[in-house]
Amino acid sequence: MVTRAARRLGVKHMHQIAGTHLIVDAYVADQDVLTTEHVLQTFDKLVKELRMEKLDEPVIREVPVRPELLSTDEDEGGVSIIMPITTSHIAIHTWPARRALMLDVFSCCPFNVETAFDLLNREFRFVSFSKHVVDRRDPNRTVQVERSPSYFPWLFPSPA
Repeated sequence: MVTRAARRLGVKHMHQIAGTHLIVDAYVADQDVLTTEHVLQTFDKLVKELRMEKLDEPVIREVPVRPELLSTDEDEGGVSIIMPITTSHIAIHTWPARRALMLDVFSCCPFNVETAFDLLNREFRFVSFSKHVVDRRDPNRTVQVERSPSYFPWLFPSPA
């Protein structure tokens, strides 16, 4: 199925499962940019800037921030937000007490990764980061070193 957002970008049909996955792990200058409200505003700006389309309201899970747990193995709190878009999702996990985030943007439709990253950097003000871009493809159409066995071999036959 090709969505309205995909058609606007010139995608006429989808021959296979494919997409671009932007993955950002970062520390930020100020923990105040990791609030639920700021993250939601940033996601809305990203959707608009990349000409994406929200599929549904974001799923939000908040764990109260407890900085005293930083030196333990317990979760010191933060927020996780997943926003479904018509072509996949945008997700973030934050740790305000550490001023850290892990974020990903995945879409089956092409998007400008640098535009997305620049907007995220402007909104979250990264002080250090790692950025990975993964070109994801249908596992049955990709040469792989290791393949997992299919649970449905009649539906997804292994290539000869």
